Amino acid sequence: PFGIGHIVAAYDKTGGNVDTIHNVRNKDKSGIGMSEEESKKDSLGIYATQDAKNDYENRPDYDSHDYHTHQNYKQTNKQAKEDKVNGQLTDAFGNKQFKQNETTNLDHTVSAKEVSEDAGRILADIDGVSLANESSNLNITTPEFNNFKKAKTMEQAISDLDKELQMLNDKSVLTKNDKVRLKKLKKIDEELDRDKALEADKKARADQDKKINEKYYRSGKFAKNTAITGAKEGVKMGMQQALGLVITEFF
Repeated sequence: PFGIGHIVAAYDKTGGNVDTIHNVRNKDKSGIGMSEEESKKDSLGIYATQDAKNDYENRPDYDSHDYHTHQNYKQTNKQAKEDKVNGQLTDAFGNKQFKQNETTNLDHTVSAKEVSEDAGRILADIDGVSLANESSNLNITTPEFNNFKKAKTMEQAISDLDKELQMLNDKSVLTKNDKVRLKKLKKIDEELDRDKALEADKKARADQDKKINEKYYRSGKFAKNTAITGAKEGVKMGMQQALGLVITEFF
C-alpha cells in the first residue's frame, strides 16, 4: 500500500471501535490525588462510544441502604438466624460453627460499592442492587472480619491483614492500642480460611461476570455497534486498497 496504511490508521481508536466489558474496566481504581467528585466523574476506562462513557460518568451515587434492604439480603439473613438456632450455621470464610448467642454478619463478598461502581455492569445495563444480592455473593461471616474487610476485595483484605499483622509483630514495643489491635487481628487470622475465602470471592465474581457478559454481548446495543463498526472498517480497508492500487498504476 506504499506506506499509506498509517494515514488510514490515524482514525483508529485505542481499544477498537466497539465498547467491551474488558476495556471499560481497564482503569486505575486508586483515585489518588482526586476528590470524591473527580474520582466518580473521571473515567479512566477505554470507551469506544461517548454514550457509554456518559452512562458511566453520570451513574447514580452509591446508596448503601438500597443494597442492604434488598429482599434476598433480608431473606438470607433470616435463614441464617434459623440455621444458627439449629446449630447448622458456619463461617463461609472459615471453619467456625456459630453458637446460638454469637453475632454474625452477612457479607457482600464482592462489595456492594464495587458492584455499584463497576463499569462493566453499567455498560451491560444490569441493576446493581439485584446483582450484588445474588445468593453466591451473600456469605455469613464474623463481625470482626466483615468490619475489617469493608468495601475491599477479598484479595486486598487478606493482603492488608497479613501486612498489619507483620507490622505489629515486628514492633519492639507495643502500645496499649497496639496490643488490643493485635489481639483482634490474631482472632481474625485464626478463624479465617484464606483458600476458602478466596474461592468464595472467585465464585461470586464468576457468577456476576457471566450475567454481565450474557446480558451485554447478546444485547441489541452490542450487535448494532458491531455492525456499524464492521461497515466502517470495511470502507477504510477498501479505501486503503484502492489508493494503493492507484499509486501502483501511477508508479
